[in-house]
Amino acid sequence: MDQHRINNHLGIIRNQCEGFLLDNKEGLLKKKSPEEQHTLALGIMKKVIHEVDEITSALAYERQQNTLPLL
Repeated sequence: MDQHRINNHLGIIRNQCEGFLLDNKEGLLKKKSPEEQHTLALGIMKKVIHEVDEITSALAYERQQNTLPLL
């Protein structure tokens, strides 16, 4: 996995979390019911987990292929 793809996955994670926090700060979440807020938060967490799994899988594959540079 090249650095560009890793950065894309990390950017998605950051945008999801930052968007939620900004919506909260600006009071946009208050317009939603607690159930809607909960559903939104769960969706973000699932997306973050998916993106982390994508990075982890790719890095594990590269380690297995001995193509991952030593850090």
